[in-house]
Amino acid sequence: MSCVDIYRIITANLHLFAIFSGSIIIALGHEPELLILDEPIASLDPSARRTFLKTVVDAVADRDCTVLFSSHITSDLERIADMVAILDDGKMKFFGELAQLKDEVKRLKISYADNRPRSLEFPGILQSKSSGNETIVYVQNYSQGLKEKIEQNGAAKVNVEDINLEEIFVEITR
Repeated sequence: MSCVDIYRIITANLHLFAIFSGSIIIALGHEPELLILDEPIASLDPSARRTFLKTVVDAVADRDCTVLFSSHITSDLERIADMVAILDDGKMKFFGELAQLKDEVKRLKISYADNRPRSLEFPGILQSKSSGNETIVYVQNYSQGLKEKIEQNGAAKVNVEDINLEEIFVEITR
């Protein structure tokens, strides 16, 4: 996608991109290796955010350009990111592929027929809450072996649930 194409997309949607004052066009016109966007869409409505994200992704798709995209809108990051970093109070809690993060952080719903253990102890527990005969555990570094270990220790049923990036962020930074 050329700068002219980017210009046409943005000017056709100028009401959506007025806040950016052409700075994206100027930045991409220099064909940078790294483009840093710090909360560029926080004030846009969902439709405008999606259009902006698609424009940026399309603009860099054919180039050797890395986009560092800082945002608290995790649903947007989930839509476009290959790699993510989670920072908490200036400390890096995770850096790696988004798919890897989503594979490793899970919510486990553990049901017991009776005599629920008082506490679960295994590596990677982020949070654990019990009510009645059910325990909900958020875990980092999940593996199938963990599920089997919990079942071997008396659980009647263990449901493993995927969680979205926002839930992962909340649990990792808790």
